Amino acid sequence: GIVRLALPLAPASVEAAAARWEDIVATTPPIAGSPLRAGGDLATIVYTSGTTGQAKGVMHSFDSLTSGWLTVRRQLDFSPADRALSYLPLAHIMERSGLELGSLDGGCHLYFAESLDSFVKDLQRARPTVFISVPRLLLKFQQGVLAKMPAPKLDRLLAIPVLGHFVRRKIQKGLGLDAVRVCGSGSAPLSVDLLRWYDRLGIRLIEGYGMTELASASHMTETGPDWWGTVGRPGDGVDQRIDPQTGEVQVLSPGATLGYYKAPELTAQLFTADGWLRTGDKGEIDAAGRLRLVGRIKDNFKSSKGKY
Repeated sequence: GIVRLALPLAPASVEAAAARWEDIVATTPPIAGSPLRAGGDLATIVYTSGTTGQAKGVMHSFDSLTSGWLTVRRQLDFSPADRALSYLPLAHIMERSGLELGSLDGGCHLYFAESLDSFVKDLQRARPTVFISVPRLLLKFQQGVLAKMPAPKLDRLLAIPVLGHFVRRKIQKGLGLDAVRVCGSGSAPLSVDLLRWYDRLGIRLIEGYGMTELASASHMTETGPDWWGTVGRPGDGVDQRIDPQTGEVQVLSPGATLGYYKAPELTAQLFTADGWLRTGDKGEIDAAGRLRLVGRIKDNFKSSKGKY
């Protein structure tokens, strides 16, 4: 039969109707043998969204998943003192890498949203110190604030030194982000205007760029205006280049997929003859090594909801 588990920090309504994980651990003998696996072994198959056709099963090893997480960790750097809220689909690579591996590696407290209707209360309950989001949600937060306080009035209040500080703190608390030390965004591009708006509220955003095929992020920005409009520099052990013929961004990374599940022809199309992964994005690399995306090789593109 199916057993419903209540993990630590679960909402009270869930705990009341589920078995407690601590009780199961206490009454169940451990599995014999070693859990260690070779780094190159297949760890998981993560399916792409399938919004441009049939979903593809992206195969990742333990090593490639770890590599993708290390790029994220360079900026997020979870610790046992951190709190995070999981609310994006756990089947997608962004949540798998950023929060699942982040909690296992860094030991942070991980809260889960109970439902769409309770999301704001869940966020205020968790008061995350690290918040990972997508542009669509960050835009909705902005629209919610501006619906209560029109932009001209907010701008005037923020410009007043002492009063501006209290206005920022009130908005941060209302969003449940008053304890956030770092806020990351991925899945789709962030506009410079939105980055600037959050910066004025004292919430500095970092942006990650990558693909399911690259185990989440291959690039990540740092905080500050110098990075706005770019997706940052590649992570440790990751190389980038621009195809001189097409302008395509190509990546050489230990986080690259083992291939598509039962689709050798698609796997062959994903990589160049010398082993670089084709992203399908057009880009430019500035003098500081930061990548700026300027278009798509194909006619499809990602919306703010992360859909192609």
